[in-house]
Amino acid sequence: SGRGTAIAAARARRFRNYRPDRVLDTRALAVAIRRLRRLERKSRRLELDVEATVRRTAENAGDLEIIERPERRNQARVVLMMDTGGSMEPHVRVVESFFSALVRSGGLREVKTWYFHNCVYQVAFSDMAQFKSKPIEDICRGVPPNTHLFMVGDAWMGPYELFAPHGSLEMATTDPVPGIDRLAQLAAAYPKRVWLNPIPDNWWNADTIGAVGQIFPMYPMTLEGIVEAVATLLGKGDKRAGRVPRSVWADALANAKL
Repeated sequence: SGRGTAIAAARARRFRNYRPDRVLDTRALAVAIRRLRRLERKSRRLELDVEATVRRTAENAGDLEIIERPERRNQARVVLMMDTGGSMEPHVRVVESFFSALVRSGGLREVKTWYFHNCVYQVAFSDMAQFKSKPIEDICRGVPPNTHLFMVGDAWMGPYELFAPHGSLEMATTDPVPGIDRLAQLAAAYPKRVWLNPIPDNWWNADTIGAVGQIFPMYPMTLEGIVEAVATLLGKGDKRAGRVPRSVWADALANAKL
């Protein structure tokens, strides 16, 4: 099963980073990602304002007056968090294709990449192979405007991995806070968020997938699904996520601390 594969991979620590250089079969995916662009005149670099220059020159009876304005620069940022290892191994190529499109689209000011295994816990990894990590609290702090969060993973795991304290299979990510509450923490920090799932949506009736889908609008990792996800990030799509649920495990943990 998928969960068995994940457990075996966790024990062997066979994790790796995704490649950002996969060649896409279609340019439509990159075109969809470029729709996230948000051009604003906030650059320190100046450019010629042709219309204003012509108008001012006419007002000056033909004496040329050059008018400049800040260049339009793209302000859109993406945080990409990807599940790696275990049950995600069969989906490596499709994830790498999306990763490549995101990095190469040219329509984003910044792309930050993080890795996790099965669920997000107290840290995420900038380099999964080397276990270079950063606390989730830091990733959730000071999120700039126009930042879009893409979560990529099958969301399929043992229920205890999502709902129980110390649910992680890895000592490096053991966490007294349940994974479901870490996901809710991300959701609170990133209002513009979606989850891309590489497994067919007729498998999404699994308990853990359904619970994750209550926190993140979830879309299939197909061209059509990614186009819909981008539309949701832009506020033009189907809002598939309901309220962010409070985990009963979190309540139990809070009561134990009283």
